[in-house]
Amino acid sequence: MNWEKTIIIANLWFAVFIQVASIASYSPFVTLMKTQLNFSFGEFGLFSTIFFIPYTMMQLFSGRASDTGRARALILVGTPFLMISTILLGVIQNLAEALVLRAFSGIFAAMIFVPSLRILTRLDPKRVNTAIAVLGTSVAAGSLYVSLLGPELGVLLGWRLGIGALMVPGFVIWASNAKFVHDSSGSSTTLSAPHPKGTLSLVPIWTLKRKETWLLGYQQFMRIGVWLTLSIWLPTFFTSALGYDIVLGGVSLTIFSIFAMVSSILGGQLANKTGSSSTVSAFSFLGLAVVLWVTASTGEGTLAWALVGASGIFVFMSFGPLFGILPTLYGQDVVGFVTGIENMLANLGAVVVPFMFGYLTDITGHFVASWSLIGVMCVLAFATGLLVIPIERRQLADR
Repeated sequence: MNWEKTIIIANLWFAVFIQVASIASYSPFVTLMKTQLNFSFGEFGLFSTIFFIPYTMMQLFSGRASDTGRARALILVGTPFLMISTILLGVIQNLAEALVLRAFSGIFAAMIFVPSLRILTRLDPKRVNTAIAVLGTSVAAGSLYVSLLGPELGVLLGWRLGIGALMVPGFVIWASNAKFVHDSSGSSTTLSAPHPKGTLSLVPIWTLKRKETWLLGYQQFMRIGVWLTLSIWLPTFFTSALGYDIVLGGVSLTIFSIFAMVSSILGGQLANKTGSSSTVSAFSFLGLAVVLWVTASTGEGTLAWALVGASGIFVFMSFGPLFGILPTLYGQDVVGFVTGIENMLANLGAVVVPFMFGYLTDITGHFVASWSLIGVMCVLAFATGLLVIPIERRQLADR
């Protein structure tokens, strides 16, 4: 990989990094915001959820626009406006203002992730799994950035200026992308998967009729669903179920994020070496199911720390393979649109799975049933992944 491609990948990495940081930007300041703004926990739940409604709805538009050569333009429009709408959280006085800003943030955030993936799929076709997996580390890195720096900024500047300080680097990232990521980035040609004649329409509906779209979609649903569930509930599990203090509860999330970053690269490399993205993604969900079931039965702290690392490994191992397989199955002409579908289903998982976990914990009074349930759901993701393996093999054999 030459230096020009490396610089482009680095810029896209930082674009997704700051996007994720903007999503999590208020999380270190929830207590301070709740006190000053007098928000209830229910209102904070609405504040968090409202972002994902326009974000999810925008995925198909963002993906199809990326297919038609507008990926760079979307990134350059979305990044600065996302920074501005997030920084403006520092001046909100009531729930209505907060909801409007987060809704706009969801629109602009949707212009970053899928277009970045779209550029990568064309940039280096022979190493697409590894390149996408490297991009996946930016997701964990963005969360780490906020969780490590946010509390310090809250103490020094207060939550209003603290959010703004977290977002300032985004303008530098925007300028760097404007300079180094050009319209011709990722213009490499690759062998495309066959698709029905006459189907290169504005909206390629034929992709929705393929079963692999929904098989992969369920895996994406579980990938983000389990990741967000662990991100939300791990500290609470360590403090309330295992008896650790709040500091060590936070450490569990840091360990989880670090292992997730390493695993994202590992998953991409495994997919390249084995030549089967679907196999790597399928078995990562089987490993994740085992870890979650063991977690459900453990009451011992030492083992729990090992399980945190293992869950970080398996939950992100599928990131590169699940996106990297799309050019093989669908071809370059529509991969942006399909990526939008997959990311839309993934973000649906971000809403459903954490809610199910929390609701089941509430009604049972413990975490055992919750861990066990999402473990079962991961086994189903493993099963759907097995069904994709022969489909991928046929596409590779036809080339």
